Formats: sequence, structure tokens, C-alpha cells
Amino acid sequence: MPKNLSVESGTLLLNQTIVPFVVIRSVKRKRTIGFKIDNQQGLVIQAPLRTSLKELKKMAQSQAKWILKEYAAMVHLEKTSAEKKLVTGELVPYLGKHYPLQVHGGLHRSETCCLADNQVHVRIPQGLPENKQRHWVLCRLSRWYREQAEVVVKQRLQVWVEVSGLKPSSWRITSAMRRWGSCSTENRICINWRLIFVSLELIDYVIVHELCHIAHKNHSRAFWARVEEILPDYRYREAELKQQVMHFA
Repeated sequence: MPKNLSVESGTLLLNQTIVPFVVIRSVKRKRTIGFKIDNQQGLVIQAPLRTSLKELKKMAQSQAKWILKEYAAMVHLEKTSAEKKLVTGELVPYLGKHYPLQVHGGLHRSETCCLADNQVHVRIPQGLPENKQRHWVLCRLSRWYREQAEVVVKQRLQVWVEVSGLKPSSWRITSAMRRWGSCSTENRICINWRLIFVSLELIDYVIVHELCHIAHKNHSRAFWARVEEILPDYRYREAELKQQVMHFA
């Protein structure tokens, strides 16, 4: 291994949950320490070369709430998608429809996952062992879903901010396990990336619902009146959303 790079792995105990981790130290990182959740490695910690493991574990403990939420979401995704083989011909959800999956060998510089010709295409490395193909497809597909959620929510949020006159202080995509969306007391809006599975009319309902919480922090009559003013058919959309299951498939 190059002298300017070191890799170390182990497990962390965060609030009685064991989380596997990998530390990647590099001279290219001068000061910042980054945390991310990987489907295969668990918690990935990127840090400057000379950062001690003790210091990194201490920082991870301070970020335990975020780490556990993201790790739980990843584990849940793995479990709830277990019934899917993720092979060519299988149907996968996207914006309220189901599209045939096409898995191609021969990964190159083009997109590893995309929607084209009414099919979802995923490319995998040539010669990838069969027992690793499903995991590769799952990782690429879930990453693509999150990327698409970011794009779609940004577009729809811009539309409904203009229509409603209600503007959040900030917004972000999350991996919440029980909520499609939320609005904080500081008017920060969070939208669940799994909304990318449902139709645009349901995505719009969640966005409008959370925008209305900027004006009304509860579910009072005034709140619902504001929702209805913007979306007269909100009751239908709400009922439809309740039929949706918050999981991969």
C-alpha cells in the first residue's frame, strides 16, 4: 500500500448498535474528516493520514445519531429488497410506474445506471462473479434513486414555492424510516428519497404539505385549509400516499 494512504477496519459500538467501519487515511485530506455509509463497508471514515483511531472514534460517537439513522436505512433497504433478485427482466419502481430492469456487462465511462427506452439500465463490470452481481446492482440502483430524488424534488419544490408563496430556509433529501417529509421549527424541509418510487402527484402532495407547515406548525383547521387552497384534491392524494409502502420494492 502506498505510504500516502492507509486503510483500517473494525467495529464501533454506537448506542448499543454494532456498526462496521473502514478508515481511509490519505495525505490528500489536510484537515477535514468525512463520514458516509456504504452498502458494503458500513461506516466509511475519510481522514488525514496522521489522524489517530481514538480521535476518529470519538468524532463518530459525536455523530452517532446521524450515523445510526443512515446505517439503519441502509440495512432496511437491504432487507426489504431481499425478495428481488435484481436481474434482467425484473420490474423496479420509478415515479409511480414499474420498469423492466436491464443488467449489462462491460462497465465503461458512461452512466452506470439510467432510464432509457422505458427500461432501467444498470452496468456491471465485465467478469463480475455471479454472487456479487446483485449487490453491485443494488448499490448502483439505490444511488441512482437518491440522485433522481434530488433532481425531481428540487424541480417540484421550485414550482410549489412559487405557487404557494411559502419558502423554506433550506431543504434536503433524507433516509427517514417513518416519514415522507418534515418541516422543522426553523422552516427546514426534509424529503424522503423513497418518494422517487411514487407518482409526481404524490410527491407534490408531500412537498405542499411540508411547505404549509411553514405557515402552520400543526395540523389545525387553518393548516388543512391552506393545503386545500393549493391542492383542492389533497384528500385523494393523502389517501393514495397512505397505500404506499416505504421500502425498496
